[in-house]
Amino acid sequence: MTEPTHFQTEFVLDKPYYQACFDETATAKTGIKAYVKAITLVIVGFLMAGFAHVGIPAYLSYFFIGLGIVEGLNVYFARTWWLWRQMMSKAANNKVQLTLNEQGIRIESDFVKQAINWSDIDNIEEKPLGFVLHLTNKGRYYILKSTLVDAAQDFVRQQISR
Repeated sequence: MTEPTHFQTEFVLDKPYYQACFDETATAKTGIKAYVKAITLVIVGFLMAGFAHVGIPAYLSYFFIGLGIVEGLNVYFARTWWLWRQMMSKAANNKVQLTLNEQGIRIESDFVKQAINWSDIDNIEEKPLGFVLHLTNKGRYYILKSTLVDAAQDFVRQQISR
């Protein structure tokens, strides 16, 4: 009879973790298609400004123009923007305890207590720096390889082949 598999590790949700997470999970928007929403908001804002004599308040047109500019910056600086938002969250720089066992994955921190069963994972995608878990509820979770010992990484790879 084999012993139950159990791996436990602790890591900090710091900037290098978030950088790896973004780099390996984000789908990059490129070309003019990425800016369609920003361009549309700016155009709507200018159209509203052009129809100010009809009774549309000028501040509303400025709001749409500003929103379009912010959206354009969001697309252009997507990685920086996302990293900044993560680092400003209350979870940033907090310790996370990760447990892997036969039932699944357990994540615990001061702000999150989550259990993911292996049956709730549709696909596990191995990337150079980590594993991307595609959940049945269309969510994704990222595990950085450097936080896992080699045996734990092999255990996750075994779950891929199931």
